[in-house]
Amino acid sequence: MNTYQLSRSWILRYDEHHNAPYTLFDINRGYEYVINHSIFSFLSFMEQKDRGDAEISDLFEQGDVDCAQIVKRLNKQWKGLIINKEEVGSAFSFPKLSFSPKISMCSSPKTAEILLTTLCNLECLHCVHSCGHQKEGSLLSGREWIEILQTLERSRIQKVVLTGGEIFTHPHIDEIVEVIGKMKMRFILLTNAMLITKERAELLNKSNIVLSVSLDGNTEQSHDFLRGRGAYNTLMKRMQLLKEYNVNRILSVTLHAKNTNNIQGIIDYALKENVKAVNFTILDEVGRAKEHEILHLSSIEREKCKDQVRNIQVKYKNELPIFLLDPAEGFSKNLDCSNYDAPIYCTGATSHIAISPTGDVYPCVYGFGESSLCSGNLKHTSLSKIWNTDKWNMLRGDILLKDLHTCKACSLSNSCQTKNCRVRALKYKRDLYGVPNCIACHNV
Repeated sequence: MNTYQLSRSWILRYDEHHNAPYTLFDINRGYEYVINHSIFSFLSFMEQKDRGDAEISDLFEQGDVDCAQIVKRLNKQWKGLIINKEEVGSAFSFPKLSFSPKISMCSSPKTAEILLTTLCNLECLHCVHSCGHQKEGSLLSGREWIEILQTLERSRIQKVVLTGGEIFTHPHIDEIVEVIGKMKMRFILLTNAMLITKERAELLNKSNIVLSVSLDGNTEQSHDFLRGRGAYNTLMKRMQLLKEYNVNRILSVTLHAKNTNNIQGIIDYALKENVKAVNFTILDEVGRAKEHEILHLSSIEREKCKDQVRNIQVKYKNELPIFLLDPAEGFSKNLDCSNYDAPIYCTGATSHIAISPTGDVYPCVYGFGESSLCSGNLKHTSLSKIWNTDKWNMLRGDILLKDLHTCKACSLSNSCQTKNCRVRALKYKRDLYGVPNCIACHNV
């Protein structure tokens, strides 16, 4: 008798109060698919345990169902979705909200960003967290982080970003990496890669782990300008090591006033080294980057830089995934600016959380250190209680467009998404209803 089961390489979610309540996430490729209720019900049934032909036929209330054909059709649509062998592990329950939200939001976070440590082997000029050599206070142990990650896994979180500081300075990072390679989540590890060893490269060779390596120029001069002498040559050696061990690699590039002429060279390097993707991020003028005006792009330079990347995206669309992020544009969809009663919200506290080095939970990394935005600590508070807090209501539709002091009447309001970021407004302007450290509009 054939038996079938939903593969552990896929995450099934039901978010009752979201615009797309039924979703399927491919852990290894990082793609999310919106599915209908019928497919969700079938996959939920298949997830609970391995199912035989008779059980599947009973589900359809038909005795002559061709189970193999159903599985074949599903696997044609979503490769490796249904497997015909039992895997280790059991299904997790579907989280539920304890309240009815005013906006579309998830029953539990879909994504989490973890600032594992603020310690770093470098002191980069553009670091948004101003990380460096100064040692921290008490760090969470490897075991504590693993327990937190297991909590995220049980809540059906799709993707976790581990960042710093430099994550490989954490004393228990190898223990953590060994465990996450077996977890049912996708992990993006942000690193300067200078502390990679053969042993670590071997640990990182897992289908659900992607190493996001910082590269700020295709020459020694341009890369070392931000990171210090010798950083480029060391990185090139580590990149070869990662390539040798077939580690999933993407490049993370911060674009600033001194390296915009390196964009094509970085793409050439990415193609030569067969990396999975390139992420370009326009410099965010916060943290240490705020202090170094030599890095700042004017509004005109910013637009020229983005146009250059967009042209590159078109040129290489069939060869290399290239992404562009500008913090000045925010992290949420545009609001209907003709409706002054439109609720203000973004991904923070609606589908995303950020976790500090001590385990405190915030809507996003910009909230770190703001006690009014901390919803609890995962060492002693459940994720469900943290997520269902009323402390984040002001980020979940309580604030309307008409409540904003300046953004509501800004001439850029129709194209700007930064107005949705109330956390940045509080963090950098001390005004929840103010301008959120606006980069696109310097005259505000």
